[in-house]
Amino acid sequence: MTLQPAHRPPNPADVCVTTDIELCTFWEDLMGPGGFGRRSLWLAMFDADGRVSPLLMPVDDIPLEPTRMLSKFASLVELAVCESGSASAAILLSRPGPAEMTDRDRRWARGLVAECRGVVDLWPVHLATKDQVRVFAPDDLAGG
Repeated sequence: MTLQPAHRPPNPADVCVTTDIELCTFWEDLMGPGGFGRRSLWLAMFDADGRVSPLLMPVDDIPLEPTRMLSKFASLVELAVCESGSASAAILLSRPGPAEMTDRDRRWARGLVAECRGVVDLWPVHLATKDQVRVFAPDDLAGG
């Protein structure tokens, strides 16, 4: 029998994100294998050189549908970025359930982009489900 090592998230001091691929890898490493028992939004912030801020903020138990919570979350993002002196921010939506991206996921991503894009320099929004992290592509954000 082979024992699998426990998942260890990346040490922010060792992470530098300067490309979309590096961001996806950062989220994959952070989320680890398995799935999620609750719906959450994750906020990561980066300095001008792409170093990850040690402050990683999860907001757990978000509603199924995006609500006016989006504007409150955008205010939180703006405050966190300004107070930390960060240059950019990244958001990930994690949820239990099937790996397929749903229309509800797309509504969340569209709302997050609409509320946060003018507030901070925002990296592409990502979705984490059981054993998978993926970016919301422009086609996923189109429509309404």
